Amino acid sequence: MLRFPLVSGLILALSSCAVLPGNSQVSGLPAQVSVPVIIAPQVEKSQESAVYVCTLNAFTETYKAESTNRGKAKLSVKKQCLAEFNEMFCRDSDIKCTAY
Repeated sequence: MLRFPLVSGLILALSSCAVLPGNSQVSGLPAQVSVPVIIAPQVEKSQESAVYVCTLNAFTETYKAESTNRGKAKLSVKKQCLAEFNEMFCRDSDIKCTAY
């Protein structure tokens, strides 16, 4: 029985803190939130950018791909290997890339 007055008092106290959307008497400015902006310097790509040549040996087959993007070259080599062999023989750890 002692819980009822405690709970009802708590409900009344919390309901008095609520601000209804239609209440026109409430005034105040919203808090400003500052977000830091980091601007990275733009590096111009030179015409002599690196070319990556990636190779993968699976059994007697050697797969090779070239690209200015290392990830694209690795993916191309892996796709070539997967077209003929299982995932087990075309691991990422077996791909060797060289930059020229």
